[in-house]
Amino acid sequence: MKKASPSKGVLRERFVPADIARSYAEHGAACLSVLTDEQFFQGSARYLEEARAACNLPVLRKDFIVDPYQVLEARAMGADAILLIAAALDTPLMVDLEAYAHSLGLAVLVRCTTATN
Repeated sequence: MKKASPSKGVLRERFVPADIARSYAEHGAACLSVLTDEQFFQGSARYLEEARAACNLPVLRKDFIVDPYQVLEARAMGADAILLIAAALDTPLMVDLEAYAHSLGLAVLVRCTTATN
């Protein structure tokens, strides 16, 4: 779920995460991806919490995760998984964040944009 983007600005003026989550579930989505980054995407932890409460689909926290505390936050928000962006992390940190996420019961999706990643 994306309310806004840095390049296009606000994408949805009426942004109600619970309604969007229910619609995705009703139309066969396998999971939800919710942007929580406030600075660039106008996301919010609240959006993830509202989406989580609205349906039973697994929820991915989509953010620029660079610190173990953010992984813990994801669990506290009710996320089932986190996104790690390989280009933004050095390998040792990515391995540590992935291990920590797994220890908290979170799945991890690693985004690779090049063969090197």
